[in-house]
Amino acid sequence: MNYINAGKRDILIFPKFKEIEKIQAIRNKYDELANIIPPHITIAFPFNLSISNEELKEQLKQILCRYHNDIYEKVLKIPSPSNYIPHITLGTIDEIDTNIDLKETFETTVDNVIVECIGENEESIIEFKIEL
Repeated sequence: MNYINAGKRDILIFPKFKEIEKIQAIRNKYDELANIIPPHITIAFPFNLSISNEELKEQLKQILCRYHNDIYEKVLKIPSPSNYIPHITLGTIDEIDTNIDLKETFETTVDNVIVECIGENEESIIEFKIEL
């Protein structure tokens, strides 16, 4: 495993819904991080930024429930990826497995947003949580 994100922070949502075991089953097969971090929606990809957790938390509180672009432009001060779609990573594969049924729809209510620090082994170290 290539630990290129160790020491970086990212911004995540950990969804809660009844069918989460279906997502985890796919992740167990295809995602090398499936047993390290639970299913999540990444709001901002791993970043290095010399801003304290306290300052980051205050800035995020001011803009949460707004657009993904605001996090990048106003907090991280870097361009937002133009091809970003909020998602739960199921894994990475070299070729498409046609036996996977991905036609289900999942719904969740978001209660909070998490800022984590990525550990040396890609483990999730929660820095703080913002309740919505």
